[in-house]
Amino acid sequence: MQDNHTTVEISVEEYIQLRNKVNDLQTENRFLRTIVDSVAVVMKNSGMVR
Repeated sequence: MQDNHTTVEISVEEYIQLRNKVNDLQTENRFLRTIVDSVAVVMKNSGMVR
């Protein structure tokens, strides 16, 4: 795979918006993982899954 590094300029405001979006997605991802883990535990404990 070829690495093509392109430099673009963005404003501080755009950078902050991107950082905030990334942080929101990371938080959402952790939340969803917690739900999935909880469901897996319930299924395992109920004998639905080995």
